[in-house]
Amino acid sequence: MARAGAVLKRLTPYRKRLIVSIVGILAAVMISWQPLLLGVAAFMAASSPLEKADFILLLYHDSDSIPAGAADLYQRRLAPRVLLYGVEPSRLEKLGLGPPAHEVWRKLLEARGVPPHAIDTIGSGVSTDRELADAIRGLAQGRPLRVIVVASSPASRLARNGLRKNLEGSGVELRMHPVRPRNIDARAWWRSRAGWIAYFDAYCLWVLRFLR
Repeated sequence: MARAGAVLKRLTPYRKRLIVSIVGILAAVMISWQPLLLGVAAFMAASSPLEKADFILLLYHDSDSIPAGAADLYQRRLAPRVLLYGVEPSRLEKLGLGPPAHEVWRKLLEARGVPPHAIDTIGSGVSTDRELADAIRGLAQGRPLRVIVVASSPASRLARNGLRKNLEGSGVELRMHPVRPRNIDARAWWRSRAGWIAYFDAYCLWVLRFLR
């Protein structure tokens, strides 16, 4: 203790204030880390008030919760049609060993009670927000359109920002409907590896895009 006191006496006033500030920040983080992490989850889950829409659009995030969420919205008659989109073919698809992604998601929807005639597919080779937005623009053809976007909670803010930016001036109104991934508890996402991958990665990517 005496040695520590001697060291402190030799520090400049600026360094003393810096040490006190660092200790204070660390103490605050230790006390409030759980509310902060809960705040990250709440922030990344971008949601909108649900109203009657023209379409329900699925984003290919989680193959269990997303189809279930979309089917629930359809059965609540919030929109008459559900949208899928064509993406770049996977390696297995190129080899003829697997079906296209939109066909897989179609079957998931049908298994949850969405009739085949209510499912449409737009676009082809979609790999970016811009390309998906272009496919939606083609569907709108200049007329006002409201689309409910079903996305995984951790990725919903990123998806909303990317699509809104590329749909600006198109007359398309997006309503976000985030759903919790099946294997992640949003109230304790930091306790699992999957939670860190989903929420922390999405938050870091949002920060990088925000700073650009």
